[in-house]
Amino acid sequence: MKKNKFRIRTQETILPSIGRQQEQKGKMLREQFHLAYDSIKPVNLIKSTLSEAIESRGFKDNLFNRGRKLTTGFLSKYYLKVKIAAPLKKLLGTALMFGITRLITQNPGALKTFGKKLLNITRKS
Repeated sequence: MKKNKFRIRTQETILPSIGRQQEQKGKMLREQFHLAYDSIKPVNLIKSTLSEAIESRGFKDNLFNRGRKLTTGFLSKYYLKVKIAAPLKKLLGTALMFGITRLITQNPGALKTFGKKLLNITRKS
């Protein structure tokens, strides 16, 4: 008889604790489901992808380098523009512009140091 009382008491104490554990696991599972569902939405996928891309260091460096190259190319074309209709002068101007652009793209460090030196000179004046 003592065994039956012990068995009944353990069942009375164990079953409610198992029920509470199941409720907690159910709540956690629902929360995980809602988080997964929100992360799969197309808007959230696009947001997370863009934020990861923008936050990466390589993206910022690439953007800066491309902007610098475009600006340099534009400025060299603007200053070296040949307004005379002579074909030989146009050809020489284009070759000079191509050479300067190629030099800048192959040696970006030299351009940075030149720009820093130029800024230091203008600040001292």
